Amino acid sequence: MDKSNINIEAPRPKATATAKDKKTVASGEPAVDEIEIMLNGEPVKINKQTSLLDLFNRYNIPPINCAVELNENIVPHSEYAKTPLNARSVVEIVRFVGGG
Repeated sequence: MDKSNINIEAPRPKATATAKDKKTVASGEPAVDEIEIMLNGEPVKINKQTSLLDLFNRYNIPPINCAVELNENIVPHSEYAKTPLNARSVVEIVRFVGGG
């Protein structure tokens, strides 16, 4: 596929963290119900039971016109809700943007 005429924009995580994002145990490690993933090259803490679709919802990203690579594998749109994220998952989300 020729990508020379396709503009892509990779979403970045929001800079503001919620109290839940900051939850840690006394040792300074993330709480047991949280895991760390890489999202578009940035470390992000998420709940253990998070799916790809949950990740879209967390960042208010409409999944339409997006492509997702999870651990170097493309994930079909139909699998977003069924695809769990694990500790150290590497997620790349790319949005296709029209224009000239």
